[in-house]
Amino acid sequence: YVSTTGGHQFPYDTWARAATNLQDAIDVAQVAYDAGATDAIVRVAAGVYSVNYRVTVTRGIAVQGVNGPLATTLQRSAGSYGVLKIVHADAVVSGLTFQGGNAALGDPEDKGGGVYMTAGTVRDCRMIGCYAADEGGGVYMQTGLVENCVVSNNVCSDSGGGVHIESGGVMRNCVIATNTVSGNAGGGVWITQGTVDRCVITGNRTGSWGAGGAYLRHGALRNSLVSGNRSTSPNAPWTGGVFLETEGGAAGVMENCTVVRNTEGGVGLRAGQTTGRRIRNCIIYFNDPSNHVDNIGMDATCTTPLPSVGATNITTDPLFRNAGSGYGPGFANGNYRLTHLSPCVNAATRLDWMPGTADLDGRDRIFMGPPDLGAYEYPASGTVILVQ
Repeated sequence: YVSTTGGHQFPYDTWARAATNLQDAIDVAQVAYDAGATDAIVRVAAGVYSVNYRVTVTRGIAVQGVNGPLATTLQRSAGSYGVLKIVHADAVVSGLTFQGGNAALGDPEDKGGGVYMTAGTVRDCRMIGCYAADEGGGVYMQTGLVENCVVSNNVCSDSGGGVHIESGGVMRNCVIATNTVSGNAGGGVWITQGTVDRCVITGNRTGSWGAGGAYLRHGALRNSLVSGNRSTSPNAPWTGGVFLETEGGAAGVMENCTVVRNTEGGVGLRAGQTTGRRIRNCIIYFNDPSNHVDNIGMDATCTTPLPSVGATNITTDPLFRNAGSGYGPGFANGNYRLTHLSPCVNAATRLDWMPGTADLDGRDRIFMGPPDLGAYEYPASGTVILVQ
């Protein structure tokens, strides 16, 4: 147990004897894990815990904020350190806020100002107001899973102002908002190799090349909303929304995403290059000054102008419930779910990953007919009769 009012009496096994230092409790749980415990848990009470080191989890234990992330914060108080490091595939950290991390060049890991992870799971957490001198202002991940988290107001100097995914990590059902990258690309998220699924990527910014929202090299961006992001670089073809890398055999795909209200363009890639048909079942609309560059290949996507490469694309207004207004930092958010008259309903191509998966709202991607374009399925209506 960990509590700001605990007695800090080893082995910290009741609330009265709780550690006041999180790392001390984690170390005890990790010794128990090494001794064969399969359910070693560190429970953290509500409060603000100041740390002047990077809290480190190296064993398959659970660390739980019992009152949730709004009530339980790990706040860097001094030093050039990120807040949390996880390096074990079975480790699970949940219910905490990581704030004010400073993974500066003096930190052995100058990545992941909030969370640095090579494996494991981070769930139901917040990474707020952190900085990394290299990659991943809020989160740097190689493998592992980050889900149901908020990553906001973070900054990095290289790539992935909010999140940098390196080697197959998965980010799912998260909000990635108002992050900034100053020196490279991916204000919201940089995906070298990994998957971002069912996420909202909004209000992020890049001050250099690449994308304000998402930079995609390999892996996949799926079932996600990319809105109101911006690039402040004067150098075309960098873009506010999503940038598809083409160098080095890059082959990442964007599928069933909605890309709207971004400034400096919706989707871009390097000048004079082509992507192949790596965009599928998307809606790319209402971006400024254009929705996409001409040499991007798309299939079954709603955008304008009609892509020069691809099939079954449409240019008709997608008829959102509320299309919002403005672009980038001045945009007014809309409701980008589809109306029943939308040409995007039942217009998508069924893909191999779809059965058993959900859209951004958690609705079944495959239900009573073909899937829809974009991040949201139109809710099915009518009467279902079961005959036994």
